[in-house]
Order: sequence, then C-alpha cells, then structure tokens
Amino acid sequence: MRKMPTQEPAVLPSYTAKVTTPDGTMFVNISERDNKPYRVDALIGKAGSAVNSWSQALSLCISLALQNGISVHEIIECLSNNVTDRVTYSNGRVIRSGPDGLVNGLSIYLAQHEKEIIKTSKRRGPTFGGEEY
Repeated sequence: MRKMPTQEPAVLPSYTAKVTTPDGTMFVNISERDNKPYRVDALIGKAGSAVNSWSQALSLCISLALQNGISVHEIIECLSNNVTDRVTYSNGRVIRSGPDGLVNGLSIYLAQHEKEIIKTSKRRGPTFGGEEY
C-alpha cells in the first residue's frame, strides 16, 4: 500500500544544474527534504511542447521514486545510456539525449552533495574530483 504524503513545507532547499541537451537547454532542479533529494523538476522547451511534456512526466516518476526510497544512484543507473543519434556537450560530458541530460544534472547534484559530505567529515586521504581535502 502506498503511503500518503505528508504536508510539504513552504520552502525546500534546492540545487539547479544547467545542462545542454540535443533538444535544448535543460534546468534540472533537485529539492531536498531532511537533507535528502525529495523532488526533481526538469525544465526544457516551451510549455505544452512534446519535449516539455516528457521531461515533466519523467520528473514526476523520479520524484515518486525518491519519495519511496529509491536512491539517486539507482535512478542514474536506470536512466543512463538512453541515447539518440544526436549529440552535444555539456559540463565536460557528451550528452546524447534529453534523459541523458537529466542524468548529467542528477550526477552534478550527487557529486556536489558527496563533496560536501566529504568536506564536513574532515576526512583525509584519497582525492575526490581531483581535489585534496
């Protein structure tokens, strides 16, 4: 049985990644609740367009997965390698579809979030992202 959602707070902290895709510029917004990703909004194209429709549908599915205990790592793994015949570059990575761009936005969030965890733990040792801590 699906649990009923609790009242959502008026303000949620969020992170936004700008990603260039073969379909245009996508803004991937990840909102957190209790320091965990809670909701994803992928904005691309004009309201009512086909590309906007699929990005909103995929965003809702990802949000539902996050709210039901699926990790960002699992979502990235599931959506990775969804490619088309078109290609572009964004944030130092090849992007081959809209969903691939969404994966890139989630990866940027995850890398930043894990970097903050490493910084706050004052851990010494192997590098993360080429930087010593």
